[in-house]
Amino acid sequence: MIYTTTHSRDCYNRLNVNMKTPIIFIFFALLTIISCSKNDDTLEVNLTATELLNVSYGTNENQTFDLFLPENRSQTSTKTIVLIHGGGWTSGDKADLITVYDYFKTNTNEYAIVNLNYTLADLNTSPIPLQTNDINFFIQYFKENASEYNVNPEFAFIGTSAGAHLSMLYGYKYDEDKDVKVICNIVGPTDFLHESYLNTSEPETTELITNVQTLYGMSIAENIEFYESISPFYAVNEFSPATISFYGDEDFLVPEEQGIILKEALDNYNIPNEYILYEGEGHGWGNPNFLHTLQKIEVFLTANFN
Repeated sequence: MIYTTTHSRDCYNRLNVNMKTPIIFIFFALLTIISCSKNDDTLEVNLTATELLNVSYGTNENQTFDLFLPENRSQTSTKTIVLIHGGGWTSGDKADLITVYDYFKTNTNEYAIVNLNYTLADLNTSPIPLQTNDINFFIQYFKENASEYNVNPEFAFIGTSAGAHLSMLYGYKYDEDKDVKVICNIVGPTDFLHESYLNTSEPETTELITNVQTLYGMSIAENIEFYESISPFYAVNEFSPATISFYGDEDFLVPEEQGIILKEALDNYNIPNEYILYEGEGHGWGNPNFLHTLQKIEVFLTANFN
């Protein structure tokens, strides 16, 4: 709401009468100020769609995000979708999800859309807690600025691959304020201790789990408790966000079993969830399944985020 100061002052002046003023004049003056107040209450700002690029939420050059703010947004009704890219925790960029970003900009006016970058890991700096901390820094920054953006600081995460892993781990384990209401998991690893990783003859699957152990500088056998702590599967609880998951039955980086066991864990706690498996697809897919994924996410958000 905005209030026109001059307009309100005029209303007041019309009522500033002395005791000798006829009663009927005072009556009409009261009607005038009531009318003025009513007009002020209904005078609203017509917010136009706005896009902000490379907004910094930290000091690292990778701690940036793009933000689309829809027209006629509201601090009560306009919630926020956050896109979190993949890249094996060591590479990737928000530009990788530009198609998803553009889809929600074009097809819905209900949400603010964030396309998030985060600090990339390397052999000297492991992904966790580096990247979950970055997500938390972003969440706190966005909450502090939500009134400026005119949006509601409740979040739905859409993550792909490593970004899906980070989305789930943050949403299930580190989101102390329960700001994340929905997670959309696209081919995210959920349990590094599962037999689909530990007992496999697939070269790509072996390569991924080997790379994970290299990043953390220790083998799974050396520290089972640690790998359990960074596996979203073990953090599922009765307060976990509603989750929709997508996998391909020919994905040898993140086998479909990773999604199946997650669904079982969510079902055990009666968390609203869906599991979609695409036949003949690997670690990502094109149309028509890509469009189907986005449409399914949109429906899931309508049911669980609005």
